[in-house]
Amino acid sequence: MHNFPFEKIRSRLSESEMRVALEELSCKRTTRFIGLVALLLYWTHLTPLTDREVQDEQLAALYCAVQHYFSSTRDKMKARRGTLLFVLPALLLLVRVAVEALYRHAYPKWWTTVEGQGE
Repeated sequence: MHNFPFEKIRSRLSESEMRVALEELSCKRTTRFIGLVALLLYWTHLTPLTDREVQDEQLAALYCAVQHYFSSTRDKMKARRGTLLFVLPALLLLVRVAVEALYRHAYPKWWTTVEGQGE
């Protein structure tokens, strides 16, 4: 997180909003959310390529957990415009980068395939 360019948003956020941003981006709930998103992506995109099967109930429960975290976080940030406009996108970027890092570490060879490189 030390590489994130906070100086670019610091002028747009109050000190309390910046504190909320740092707390939200580094809390255990966010870490859990990253894990849930990574698992959801695995179950929906990689599991069908294997012989494994995910039960619909498990997938639905996981999807609901991801949706619940996001909606509760968004609702918490709605109280302050700055956190909603700047912190929520930063949180989504953090999740995207963290999930990609997890997958790159777990499946290094996959990133060299046509499927892994995307379009």
